[in-house]
Amino acid sequence: MSRFAHVPWCVGIQLAGVGLLWVAGFFAPAAFWIAGLAGFVTLVCREITQREYQLIELQPIKLRRYLKAWQAWKFWEWNDHSKAETVWSGIAVAAVAVAAHLAWRFL
Repeated sequence: MSRFAHVPWCVGIQLAGVGLLWVAGFFAPAAFWIAGLAGFVTLVCREITQREYQLIELQPIKLRRYLKAWQAWKFWEWNDHSKAETVWSGIAVAAVAVAAHLAWRFL
């Protein structure tokens, strides 16, 4: 699987969020940042959940309640693929937000 597999999902959530904010009457460069954060947080939550299931499989008793607190949140212990997808998705939504901000400023 590609390191960029989640980029279209994050940007898609970002653009859908901008659309919803526009319908609600809020359309400004900040809309791209707010919606980009929503897309990025969605991806991070997915990666944390994946890490929880990986850790559950390593436990002798396969229940979530036996995991240590915040164990799945340790970004530095994620596999390289998850790290790369998270970083590239963050870069992508930030690039879209910066481009929208610059376009708004010069139009």
